[in-house]
Amino acid sequence: MSSSAAPNRRAIVPRFSHRLHDYVHGINSLAAALAAKQNLGEPILDLTVSNPTLAGFDYPETEIRAALGGRGGLEYHPSARGLPQAREAICGYYAERGERVSPDDLLLTSSTSEAYSFLIKLLCDPGDSVCAPAPSYPLLEYLADLECCELTTYPLRRQGSQDGGANTARWAVDFAALERALTATTRAIILINPNNPTGNLLTQDEVEQCMGLARDRGIAVIVDEVFADYCLGGAAYYPAHSDQALVFRLNGFSKVLALPQVKLGWIHVSGEPGLKARALDLLEIIADTFLSVNTPVQASCAALLELRDGVQKQIRARLHRNLLRITELTEGRDELTLLRPEAGWYAVIQLHTVEPEDTVVVTLLRDAGVYIHPGQFFGFEGGCHLVVSLLTPEQDFAEGCARVVQYAAHRML
Repeated sequence: MSSSAAPNRRAIVPRFSHRLHDYVHGINSLAAALAAKQNLGEPILDLTVSNPTLAGFDYPETEIRAALGGRGGLEYHPSARGLPQAREAICGYYAERGERVSPDDLLLTSSTSEAYSFLIKLLCDPGDSVCAPAPSYPLLEYLADLECCELTTYPLRRQGSQDGGANTARWAVDFAALERALTATTRAIILINPNNPTGNLLTQDEVEQCMGLARDRGIAVIVDEVFADYCLGGAAYYPAHSDQALVFRLNGFSKVLALPQVKLGWIHVSGEPGLKARALDLLEIIADTFLSVNTPVQASCAALLELRDGVQKQIRARLHRNLLRITELTEGRDELTLLRPEAGWYAVIQLHTVEPEDTVVVTLLRDAGVYIHPGQFFGFEGGCHLVVSLLTPEQDFAEGCARVVQYAAHRML
């Protein structure tokens, strides 16, 4: 009898990496409620909208197609750091924002997610850690786990006055907690500026404190700037850079052009010259291993960047109007507070309730037809926080937020 036909023989199966085990789990209650609602064909007001290409904006389709269809995309000239003309075009983008950036200090990636991955490869051995803000978006934990790295966190705290309509409080870095969070295995501090989803901008003092802390500890700083073009209400963006601490700034077309499917991101490196040069050389080795950035998007980089203003103006106008609407709906109410953002595509509503957050979001979906992200999805701790997307089409946004306010008022009775 052949071994393949032997009775009662235990099958030997391939082994999978332990780094993914924590993510194999069943559907959560909110996802189950959403699936049930969709299966019944019932209407849903989606306040989680994050894809600008499906949010009703008017894109210059003819110009985008023409840019991507140029002859330059038909020839392959592999360049680990990215084609020189693409890096020059990105320098032009920074120049229009008043910043002087050298193409020699840029390395292109297919996305900011890939940029994070490259930087963790550059900075961390298995078991090392990077320290990120909380609240923040959950992608970072996945990226760290996939690189066999630990993600630790430092808190953002609300500071200032928070008295109903006269809400002047803002999120700020808790530097004492940040210093406590740094350990012997910490290789980088992550700054998300503007933060997602809190919408806070780092002040000049906060940026300088982080640079000094990183320099003194001998660790790097990774600055995620993807929402930097979307400041709200006259708030000012202060860029992070250093001639001493090693600083990596990330951005890309997903937000700059509101074209997440046109895969181009980049890393800008600053720091002590010798250290910066070494970091760029090592990043080039990593990038050359994958050569993941496609040629057509690099060849069309300059032409695409010239198109960004039209779409950005539409997005900023919607963000402004939706923020104004939610401010009007929540102003002066005892049962909830708008934690007003300074920048970005999101706003946070804090409900003053003892109900568990997961119960609130499932009830809102089931009974009011409003799909909304719970704060715990982003790492909020304590209380009930609801994260709404200011990118949502205005009619849906106004109606959905009105239902949230009605829900909160009813629960307070």
